[in-house]
Amino acid sequence: MRPINLKEYETKTLPLSHGELDAIQSHPELHIDVTPTPGREGKYNLKPDSTVGAMEIGELSIRIQPKIPIHSLLFLLCYTLDAVEFDGRSEFDESDELIKVVVKSFIAAARKAFSLGLLRGYLTEEDALTTVRGRIRIDDQIRRRFGIAVPLEVRYDEFTEDITANRLIKAAAIRLRRLLIRSDQNSFQFDQHSQHGLRWINATLGNVSHVEYQKNAVPEVTFDRLNAHYRQAINLSRLILQHTTFEAEHGDVVATGFLVDMNKAFENFVFTALREKLQLSASQWKQGKTVHLDKKKKIRLEPDLSWWNGENCLFVGDAKYKRTSGNSGAENSDIYQMLAYITALNLSSGLLIYAAGECDEVIHKVCHVGKRIEVATLDLSGKPKDILASVKCIAKRGVEALRNTSRSLN
Repeated sequence: MRPINLKEYETKTLPLSHGELDAIQSHPELHIDVTPTPGREGKYNLKPDSTVGAMEIGELSIRIQPKIPIHSLLFLLCYTLDAVEFDGRSEFDESDELIKVVVKSFIAAARKAFSLGLLRGYLTEEDALTTVRGRIRIDDQIRRRFGIAVPLEVRYDEFTEDITANRLIKAAAIRLRRLLIRSDQNSFQFDQHSQHGLRWINATLGNVSHVEYQKNAVPEVTFDRLNAHYRQAINLSRLILQHTTFEAEHGDVVATGFLVDMNKAFENFVFTALREKLQLSASQWKQGKTVHLDKKKKIRLEPDLSWWNGENCLFVGDAKYKRTSGNSGAENSDIYQMLAYITALNLSSGLLIYAAGECDEVIHKVCHVGKRIEVATLDLSGKPKDILASVKCIAKRGVEALRNTSRSLN
């Protein structure tokens, strides 16, 4: 298996066969721009976009490292799931690739969760039995058994370890083991400790059902004092299930991998973290809510961030992980987009939030219309507490923008 190691938004020149070129181009979810290298036959320039992670396509093993530290990326992803800091940094080195970090952190979190014993809970079962257990389902008994005495259609609650929390962890472990089975020493490079750890998780959950969760249908778990020790393991399990791809076939080529869209990850984190800092409800703080620029409602707009009081929008913002040009300022297209938002929502200002290093902080005063477009940056390279401190500062700017809007309306 041939390894190809890339880094987010950086160009690398490599020789590719026609089969390898077709394999990469047939998987648009990788978001790798491939162009022939001028004057060098058989060689190509490969430039990843915002997608990071690892993917195996046939005999190719492609790894794309993020530009931000691995611990920061895991913090962003886990915080978005549960608004809780990721605390597994001691389990890996920053030089590790993303998939190895996820596996190590997941195993450590599972060991910590299981150290107090497997969680159990009540699960409602429906069955046909020869003896009464729980409650008889009279309607089903009449409809299905036509008055025959046994078996009885019953419903009962069973205290079991076969609950959603354990099912999520088992599903994630099996998903990672599938990646491992297709890997070798030149691929994802799982060490013996990781192989043993995943087998141990699966064996520990031997009495738990295996559910193959779809990416967009991974259930949430509500935490309390009884299951708080499962929180990290559940968050990582949901993360794995939402971002792994297994056996996506293109012709005779099978692809497996773990991929993260950094644009979406950044937007989701900013949305979640600002909601927590501003202490807003789901009805007040919206992501991607549709608004219209024109009276006939033909021009749809969907800002990343908006603050509502009933039908009145109080604040609008947009999260931008990456600029597309090499200028130091905000993209003109981003400015135009924000101007459209504040015009459609009749606001005096709006806030653009970039990842630090992508743009300078500035305030743009738009000519003739009396509107302001503020540009803020969020540094993702520091510790979680530093990132959240930066979010708090951005939240204060949002509150100030709200006050300015209120003053302009009065």
